[in-house]
Amino acid sequence: MGHFDEILFSKNFKNPKKNYFIFAELNNGQNEGDAGVGIGTVYLKGLSDGKLKLLTAHELIHTQGGVYNCVTGANNAHYTSDGRHMAQFGFQLNKNLYIHKIEGCPQLIDSVFLTPTSDDPYDPYEIACLYNLGKYTNKKFLKILKSKIKARDKNKRYKSQPRFGSDCRWRDYSRDDEGFFLVGSNVNQLDKLEILP
Repeated sequence: MGHFDEILFSKNFKNPKKNYFIFAELNNGQNEGDAGVGIGTVYLKGLSDGKLKLLTAHELIHTQGGVYNCVTGANNAHYTSDGRHMAQFGFQLNKNLYIHKIEGCPQLIDSVFLTPTSDDPYDPYEIACLYNLGKYTNKKFLKILKSKIKARDKNKRYKSQPRFGSDCRWRDYSRDDEGFFLVGSNVNQLDKLEILP
């Protein structure tokens, strides 16, 4: 497990219908924050108030699966096109992080965790952890997921790169040599990718 995940799981904080977010009075040294689907952390030591707000928004976007690679300008779960922090411009109406209408690509506005609840919500856990894609079959999205099958070696080792969005933080990292397993599960989620269209 990575970061605070193992501590949370040991204390029985492992409900995939919830998001867990930690404000840690620490200096991580490398990162000021980290997050994936379901769990996020911001390391508070040395952060100004403005940076804290920006970083919190950034990490919360990751807890919702973003930024998905099918969103224009996304690369490895982040925006890279103009060097600005994704939260700085992601909620402006003329940008496409929050509302984009790209066919087969999840929109942040539709996350089941946001209110008001969308008429057509998605659950980031279903997509990033269970690989239950439903209608999310954008070509860019599927290309990355299919590449995960090709990236496996003969022992079905899970390769976290390339990414189609934020990583699933419910992953049992200790079993990556066997495949992609969730905490407490014996189902290899990579097997679901074998049947992609």
